[in-house]
Amino acid sequence: MAGMKMLFSFLICQVCDAVLSLTPEWACNFMNGMDEPKTKALVAVLLALLFALGATAQVPRTDAAGSFFRSQGLLQPPASNGMAFPQVRAPNLPDQAKAEKFDTLTVNGVTYTNVLLRSINASQGALHHDGGLAKVRLGDLPEPVRIRFCDPATLRIVGGHALSTNGWIGLSGEVSGLLTNGILLRLEGQRGSQESVFVACDPRAEGFYDGQPLSICAQGAGVAYIEGKSLPAYDAGLRYKTQ
Repeated sequence: MAGMKMLFSFLICQVCDAVLSLTPEWACNFMNGMDEPKTKALVAVLLALLFALGATAQVPRTDAAGSFFRSQGLLQPPASNGMAFPQVRAPNLPDQAKAEKFDTLTVNGVTYTNVLLRSINASQGALHHDGGLAKVRLGDLPEPVRIRFCDPATLRIVGGHALSTNGWIGLSGEVSGLLTNGILLRLEGQRGSQESVFVACDPRAEGFYDGQPLSICAQGAGVAYIEGKSLPAYDAGLRYKTQ
């Protein structure tokens, strides 16, 4: 706004100087249509003055209208030229990715040096090391690290070690028998037959009971021989207790 006022004042001065420099001869020549430099200069200054007057007349109205509509909450701030893209979360991505540095880290028998480990999602991590980049399963990390990177709800104790249940098999059915070291689970859809599987666990700690509908994650454990029968065996381990 201040710049427009300065321009307006400057153009007024130019018009005054041009008018004062005119002579009676210029008026006669102007009426006769002669093309003199003074005529061109005056016309140019007058056009510039008209343009400045129009611009200054528009600014106050625009600002006043904008202020009114903004005060009424009807006018939003102008959008920037940049495009905004929504943040897309990867499937099963934790709210905050975890990262930790190690001098050495051994995963599945392979030792990496100068390691930066970052979680990608609840079951996978990216391992930056001197040799490049590797993708690892968080469930394959050594136990102290695994516990820090895995969700406690996905951990089970198997053989005295905390293991992640990511990638384990999902079993659904009905508890058909309670044993001291596990349960018999009649798989869903097999109710009319006697086909069941053995799932190693602690039935008392888990609170399982005969006839209970159950969905559980377990890892394959070969074959179990129970009452002279061989059944597919799985190991669900023990519940991981947080401190």
